[in-house]
Amino acid sequence: MDADHLFGAFTAILRTKMNPLHVRVGLERSSDSRSLAWALDFPGAFSFGNSDTEALERLPESLMIYEHWVGQHTDLNWVKLAKFDLQVEEKFDTLLTDESTTLTAFFQDDRRPLDTLEIEQALLIHAWQRQDLLETVKNLTPDLMTRMLPGQRWNINGILNHIGRAETRCLA
Repeated sequence: MDADHLFGAFTAILRTKMNPLHVRVGLERSSDSRSLAWALDFPGAFSFGNSDTEALERLPESLMIYEHWVGQHTDLNWVKLAKFDLQVEEKFDTLLTDESTTLTAFFQDDRRPLDTLEIEQALLIHAWQRQDLLETVKNLTPDLMTRMLPGQRWNINGILNHIGRAETRCLA
């Protein structure tokens, strides 16, 4: 076994002996009976399900995928998840006021001031997500872009329009 493998094995053993990282979670319940579990300290890390329980059960896998995804985009991966414990901090329900207006609330945690490093990391994540999204959809046919899939609220064009509107509101 070479030094890299020994170091990796040693690191894996140490990580399992560490105290668990507390991952703060916000639960969002939508008007269409779905739940989202947001990892509040990991921008862009979330899972969804048909209930709060299902969304929470899916979050550990989503966090592992998130850690790997960040690692694919930078050599300085700041997401290091070994053992972690999920702690639900907040819950809110979205409200549908009419056919076209959905009211969502911010988590109280969204009021927390960010430090410079958190802002820099969030901007990097946003840029990577945008780049990955555009790369994914660039060769889709118009038929695929407008096709409605069973159980979905929007087609791909609708999703892209929603993202564009959100970017306009959030990044203006």
